Amino acid sequence: MRILFTSTPQEGHLFPLFRYAQGLIDAGHEVRFVVLEEARDRVEKRGFTFVSAGHPPDDEMAAAWEMLDKATAEEAVPVAIRHMFGGVLSRQTLPKVRDMVETWKPDLIVRESCEFSGLAVSEEAGIPCAMVSVVASGGMQHFHDLFQDTANDMRDFAVVSRGEDGSREVVLCDFPASLDKNCRILGRVPVRVAPSGSAVEPVAGEEGWLPGEGRKLLYVTLGTISGRSPRVQEAFRQALGAVADLDADVLLTIGRVMDPDLLGAIPDNVTVERFVPQKAIFSVATAVAHHGGSGTFSGTLAAGLPQVILPLFADQPFNASSAAEAGVAISVTDRTVGNLHAAFKGALSDEALAQRAREVAVEMAAMTPMPALVRQLEEMAR
Repeated sequence: MRILFTSTPQEGHLFPLFRYAQGLIDAGHEVRFVVLEEARDRVEKRGFTFVSAGHPPDDEMAAAWEMLDKATAEEAVPVAIRHMFGGVLSRQTLPKVRDMVETWKPDLIVRESCEFSGLAVSEEAGIPCAMVSVVASGGMQHFHDLFQDTANDMRDFAVVSRGEDGSREVVLCDFPASLDKNCRILGRVPVRVAPSGSAVEPVAGEEGWLPGEGRKLLYVTLGTISGRSPRVQEAFRQALGAVADLDADVLLTIGRVMDPDLLGAIPDNVTVERFVPQKAIFSVATAVAHHGGSGTFSGTLAAGLPQVILPLFADQPFNASSAAEAGVAISVTDRTVGNLHAAFKGALSDEALAQRAREVAVEMAAMTPMPALVRQLEEMAR
């Protein structure tokens, strides 16, 4: 069986697809990724076949980024989905997806939920399609109309007849049912897929960010690319102010975009890194504080660690509220230093929070295993 994956190039959108691709390869199937050129290294270094969709026009990208940078927290999701992901990026990907369908003839298309050319081409060619939701179901439900309207925008751009808004798609989800107020994503009941492999990875023991002997470790991150925004830069500084007097060591990762000079003074108990593999951090961390991005959110859930979520924009407020209601996280929307300090201290010391986090990790481990999901996808493609 041949499976074509389509994705926008951002890590939080692309990386969740890798475990599905590997599961299909392990079952003897052939996989290729169609993504913009900037994602080549991210795909190839994991051993997958990369097919370049090229680069979007610079002026279109600049205009989309300008809109996103100027957007308020409430405006960010519509701008990102309709103009960036479902607009500039998906339109650029469309011709190469069509070319691969014609020349390589895949049996199945798997797309991430913010990439829309894969959906349009699957409907055009009559090929089954599965969607991996990189947004938890609370956010997907809230933005239901936005996702459907963006899918129709792509159908119109591709001159594909409007069908039933992707109702034939199978929806795959990495998040547990205990975090959901409802059990549907875009009107469909998702297949909840258990984490692949271990949620943590061992460390060598010589890493400079490891906590001191007998010390707890708080891991703080606000995403890999969000540091370009002044709003996020200020959130980093607020977090640093809140950990200065914390009785714990702190690892702060700032991603490849954030200028570390913008952080200001670094407390003695803080180590700053651009990037550290999260599974390695999870093996030694006591708690995790983050922005509520779906990748870090699901990874922390699978690792069974207490969370503090500082939602900034997009689907993050919905992740924060659902996690807080499920008893696995403390949500902080008013990011004063005092509020943040209290939340960090609570996540490091609240045994009830830690116990509930461990219970949800057990729930996730019992979701549909990857081999069973692969068999379902095989049935779809017949």
